[in-house]
Amino acid sequence: MNDREQIEELYRTYWHCMINKDIAGMDRIMADDYELRHMTGLRQPKQDFFRSVTSGELNYYSAKHDEISED
Repeated sequence: MNDREQIEELYRTYWHCMINKDIAGMDRIMADDYELRHMTGLRQPKQDFFRSVTSGELNYYSAKHDEISED
């Protein structure tokens, strides 16, 4: 598997973990200094993001990836 394929697989795994509220899985993928930037502009550090996912404040039900680009 080349680098691009590995990155795409990791990206899909990340979404799978978010949908399934798999905090341990997300923690393995994300750097300690990870910060999520929501489309609203809100910046959320990793642990705050995890709390929002586990509390149900943020819920991810599915993800469709038509294309994963390098842009």
